[in-house]
Amino acid sequence: MIGNKTSFYLLFTIFLVWKIQHGVTESTDDEQRCQIPLNLENMIVKRHMQGNATMKPGDFVDEFEIVHLECVINNVRTYLGNSLCLGGEFSEQFPKCRTVCDQSLLNDLSIIYEVYSSSDQYLEAFVYRYGIPVNSRVEIWCASGFRRNSRNTQNRVSNRQILHCLENGKFDQLIEPCIPGESNEKEV
Repeated sequence: MIGNKTSFYLLFTIFLVWKIQHGVTESTDDEQRCQIPLNLENMIVKRHMQGNATMKPGDFVDEFEIVHLECVINNVRTYLGNSLCLGGEFSEQFPKCRTVCDQSLLNDLSIIYEVYSSSDQYLEAFVYRYGIPVNSRVEIWCASGFRRNSRNTQNRVSNRQILHCLENGKFDQLIEPCIPGESNEKEV
């Protein structure tokens, strides 16, 4: 014999499975649904429950439904995370899609870098978690045990390279590789 609590959960699970299989997504309480913002630029919103179906600005999702957020700028798609519909509001604010330089180009164990704003303020990592802001300066050093492989004698001797993120979302120069070996710079 199945207990009352177990029966309830079994019936609730069967109902949810049926609802998903039959594509029934209309909620009886519109106040609990969330609306995709109307002012989205360069953003793709995908519905988690409906096979990652792409949503349009103004579409609604049911409470407890998750949407996935991506930006597409210069034909580069960047995953921004997701947001959950709770009580008629999304759990996370939708970020603005803006042109940025690709931070993944700096993700190398041989590289250490710092990012500075156009006004020379050091930027914390959370500021550029989705990309390096336009007009920022990036200072790159080779990690311990690596040295700069550069045609530029100044960069090779200082073990440092400075990049600028341009308006078009590209760095002003290619990132010079760091190769195994000791730097010519004396440590302080």
